[in-house]
This record gives sequence, C-alpha cells and structure tokens, in this order.
Amino acid sequence: MSKPSQRNKKRLAYPDETAGSKLAGEMRKKTNNLTPEQEHYYFQKAMALIYAADGAKEAASVRR
Repeated sequence: MSKPSQRNKKRLAYPDETAGSKLAGEMRKKTNNLTPEQEHYYFQKAMALIYAADGAKEAASVRR
C-alpha cells in the first residue's frame, strides 16, 4: 500500500495584534488586581449572564 501524499500546508497570515487581542490584554491586566471576593462576585455575575441567556431559572444560583 502506498502512503498518502502530503500536502503542503498553506501558511495563513494573521496580524500580530488585533482589536480583540488588545482588549483581552487590557482585561487580563485589570483582573490581576482583583481580590478573591471580587473575583467570585464577577464570576457569579458572568455565569448568570451566560446561563440566563437560554432562559434557565436556576441561573441565579449558579455555583462553581
């Protein structure tokens, strides 16, 4: 049996920096300064937003 031929993969050209990567970097810097209580509070709010999108009534009591 012969081996399948290898294709030359195209190199995709991605920019080094995008608006999303800049925003993500800024958010990481800001979140590094949060206290554990603040982290917990914002985590709970984010999870409620994510799970409330599908209409789940349990979203308010989301726990880690």
